[in-house]
Amino acid sequence: MEFQLALSEIVRKYGKDIYFDVRRLKGLLMDAQVEKKYIVQITSFLETGHLKQVLEFAPTQIDTLKQNLLVADIGRDTGYDCNAVLSIVANILASVGIENKPNIEKNISTNIVKTAKNMQNNVQKTNATENFCPEIKKSPSKVFTQDDARNFSSHVVIPCGYIKIGKKAFHHRNDVESVIIPDGVKTLDYKAFGFCEWLTSVTLPNSIITIDACAFIGCTHLTSVTLPNSITEINRRTFGNCSRLENLVIPNSVTHIGLEAFYGCQTLTSIIIPEQVQVLNGDAFWWCSNLLSINVDVKNRHYSSLDGVLFDIHKEKILCYPACKQNNSYTIPNSVTQIGKRAFLTCRNLESVIIPNCVKTIDEMAFSSCTKLTSVTISNGVTNIGAFAFIGCINLTSITIPDSVTSIGANIFFECERLSHVFCSKNSHAHKYCKENKIRTKAAKQKNKGWFR
Repeated sequence: MEFQLALSEIVRKYGKDIYFDVRRLKGLLMDAQVEKKYIVQITSFLETGHLKQVLEFAPTQIDTLKQNLLVADIGRDTGYDCNAVLSIVANILASVGIENKPNIEKNISTNIVKTAKNMQNNVQKTNATENFCPEIKKSPSKVFTQDDARNFSSHVVIPCGYIKIGKKAFHHRNDVESVIIPDGVKTLDYKAFGFCEWLTSVTLPNSIITIDACAFIGCTHLTSVTLPNSITEINRRTFGNCSRLENLVIPNSVTHIGLEAFYGCQTLTSIIIPEQVQVLNGDAFWWCSNLLSINVDVKNRHYSSLDGVLFDIHKEKILCYPACKQNNSYTIPNSVTQIGKRAFLTCRNLESVIIPNCVKTIDEMAFSSCTKLTSVTISNGVTNIGAFAFIGCINLTSITIPDSVTSIGANIFFECERLSHVFCSKNSHAHKYCKENKIRTKAAKQKNKGWFR
């Protein structure tokens, strides 16, 4: 797809009278990038300049591809990043051999060939780049908008000169399959590529600093993303419901990982939290149903991990127990005083949990949708149980609630269809709560006396 950058320069040098043929060849080259079948014919064109001979071998698909390449693209294409253009031309030279220079010059200007050779020899000068592509300076603060995006489909190469991919630029575009974002772009705005369901590949430049909320939400065919070391923030639901995302390396430059950043990444199996992360919401990995482990760099001063489980730095708060961790039982470490919101959400293998007396608070939805969980023992010391703490634990049959509990949120046993034993003391807060909510209870120490009503 990047061949179109070099072809744009041909148009600028030789005029739009050759646009039609260039547009067709551009389609051929784009198809060749996908199919990898027409390199010989392309090389033939570069060596001889016989465009018609090349087009005889072109697949019928180019007729569809060329329809997406409007005349208006030419003016914009000449504003592409010069380094990208030069890189492509350098590759063209290398593909046919520098000994073919006389033939190449029939199709590409001497200035481009000379500059490309300099680039290959690592002697490219900044001034030469500026003279070669002065249009870059015309729009240093532009935002790439939905109107700009309408001129692209399938394989998108965004022109240079932009610092932001704007809000919902490609929102719900199911015709977009791959995207190359040029150097200079610093921000991907809210839902920039939201719900591009067939997007499979994204190339991000080293200039990217912030990926805003929901930037890639709903990109269900996105399998991997390489995040550059310039990124400092991954925000709320940035990769939400990217259900095929398998490989993701968070660069060490990241300091902030937002709420539900990786919500619904159902094929993600492991994640490493790098050293510089300072803000990390525990439910960043909510509904990552195949997540086996979360490991934190030992140099991180804010978070830690133990046996693949995520904690704060002092291991006083458990933040996330991976949903697919293989253990069927778990005893919470004695250092923990708080079980965080959704900490055990959708843990598919967990059958029993022991909560020691060091724990004071169980936050809302802490054990929600743990479908294999059958028993929970809460030791004396816990004072607060948050709302919906055990919602959806459909196989939970018994739980012990001590006298120390003085606060219980709403609907903590909602959808616990098989719950038959809530062990607690008569007249305790738990007993009163169960009575008010018509939940049957049983004496924790005097089981022979039967059910409390």
